[in-house]
Amino acid sequence: MNTLLRRLPVKPLIPSFRSFVSKPFCSVVDNASTFVSKDEIFRKGEKLIVRSLKEVESFYSVKVDSACDFTAVKLDNQVFSGTRYVNVCKGLVCLWKPDDEGEDDIFLWNPTTTEVKKLPRTDNMLIPCRLFGSSVIGFGYDQVSDDYKVMRTSDSQLAGIMVSVYNLKNNLWTRADTIPISISLYGSFGLFANGCLHWLSGSNESIIAFDLGVHKHRKLPFPAGIRKKNGKALFVFNRCLGLIDHRPDSLTEMWVMNNNGVEASWSKLLSVEQPGILGSFDFVYPVAFSKDQNEILLVVDNNKLVWYDRETNNVKNIELHGFPESFDLLVCNESLVQISDSELDTKQTEEEKIKQKENTFKEYLATIGYS
Repeated sequence: MNTLLRRLPVKPLIPSFRSFVSKPFCSVVDNASTFVSKDEIFRKGEKLIVRSLKEVESFYSVKVDSACDFTAVKLDNQVFSGTRYVNVCKGLVCLWKPDDEGEDDIFLWNPTTTEVKKLPRTDNMLIPCRLFGSSVIGFGYDQVSDDYKVMRTSDSQLAGIMVSVYNLKNNLWTRADTIPISISLYGSFGLFANGCLHWLSGSNESIIAFDLGVHKHRKLPFPAGIRKKNGKALFVFNRCLGLIDHRPDSLTEMWVMNNNGVEASWSKLLSVEQPGILGSFDFVYPVAFSKDQNEILLVVDNNKLVWYDRETNNVKNIELHGFPESFDLLVCNESLVQISDSELDTKQTEEEKIKQKENTFKEYLATIGYS
């Protein structure tokens, strides 16, 4: 049975098809993660999850293929309204919904099964937003504990960066060590690769990595000889952390770190000159390999997709059908991972929420030296 499940496409295994199969089979599928590692239950099919940059609530699904015609199909779900996606990891997408009062909501979404889970609010979501500076969010997977995790920070501007980590298995947030106030994280959303979430440092001189296994942060070096100036951006490509060094109207270099934390493991993925085969552009980043691994899918200025052949240095433009005018992308594998659990998804009463806010606020005041 295990071997059979590994060979099946995901579609026959999702809930909408359960009425056609036996209850014992459904039970086996529900418990697939108990006998198949999370890497093994992902099928080969890769899909692009597209978000409109002008209509925040609009999401689309696109089949990734080496053909030069892509068609986007709009996904309908009320939870998308007002959300921004944080990251994708092993078939799950993390969404963030900001609130004017500072009490944000975070969701996990499985595009394959269409399941959506609203996470409980962490304690530092309950402290009045006027006491905080910026906050950042990251989503990834801890190989050691075999668990999906969400990391959220709140910069108190007095006591450093408060860090909370959510564990999907127990549906709980825990407090991690505070990041010193001398360290700043650039960008709202961390990128996941090699067991860590990553941000550029505010000084633009290094990369800050937060290890989801031990809940500790550390600095990672830039590639040797790279200039420490503006024009940097991070990306994830083929499960590895990448760094873009963009020099306007001149050159864009893309690097990939093959061994996490080792400066010598940086290798150059490609260089794109301006003006050149792509013409003039403001920004470009890689998304995925083609099926034969010979071409790289590039996003140009958030409104164009091209295939770039590294060997021939040729570019093939992709015809886009049904795409929004301006978009960003995530590559998502089909997944059977379940994210809802009625026993864990308990509801708080209004009194419990108020009490939690009061206790959290008292703890925060104590942290910064007020009683």
